[in-house]
Amino acid sequence: MKYTLFLCVVVVYLSSCTRRNIIYLDGLTGSSKTYSGDYALPAQPKIKAGDILSITVSSSSPKSDEQFNLPVTADKMAATEATSTALSGYPVNLDGQIDFPVIGSVRAMGLTKAELRDYLQERIGEYLQAPVVNVRAINTQITVLGEVTRPATFTVSTETVTLFQALGMAGDLTVYGNRNKVMVIREVNGARTVVNLDLQDATLLDSPFYFLQSNDVVYVEPIDTKSEQASLTRSNVSIALSALTILTFLFVGRG
Repeated sequence: MKYTLFLCVVVVYLSSCTRRNIIYLDGLTGSSKTYSGDYALPAQPKIKAGDILSITVSSSSPKSDEQFNLPVTADKMAATEATSTALSGYPVNLDGQIDFPVIGSVRAMGLTKAELRDYLQERIGEYLQAPVVNVRAINTQITVLGEVTRPATFTVSTETVTLFQALGMAGDLTVYGNRNKVMVIREVNGARTVVNLDLQDATLLDSPFYFLQSNDVVYVEPIDTKSEQASLTRSNVSIALSALTILTFLFVGRG
């Protein structure tokens, strides 16, 4: 009787489980699952209005460096409607400018961080000997929506964010997420680009949308619930029939 009850519990559990297809990057070859595509780091994105930049200056004269490492003042922060993050960074205003100590207004929009770094090093070189400038964005935001566990907008501090990292921050796809239809929406120079990506296709690693950019929106489409439910129902019926057959043999054998 105990064995029979245990078997019934197992059958009920299996019948209630939803099947999940969680294979990512199918098609990786070899025992080490390597990929031989044209993998490359993305081109540096252009600085946009609304970005907040962390800019630090250092040279052989730390005392002289201080004049180039001033925090944004409270009135400037209020004028640009920035958050407290701006206390340690330089907001790019709607005209694409940042207000940099000593130098004044500097156009940053449309430049990469490396280009802005080189420009600042040249200008600051008029005041300091061999200055070193570091520029990075500190308000990179990625929005993940749709069939994920925790849809939200995430602020990241790293220079690069992959699609899988963003999905990981959102808790991965739910059982209803369509791994073959993950949409990335990106705006560049006022034009929006929308692409559909397949998480099960290893060539995803070659996509220029594998590395996300600030303000990208990732949307996970739901599966076709009707066809999925039909498939699940057929699976559950098959399990139930198998269990019924086993139970029949058990009772016949005991009789």
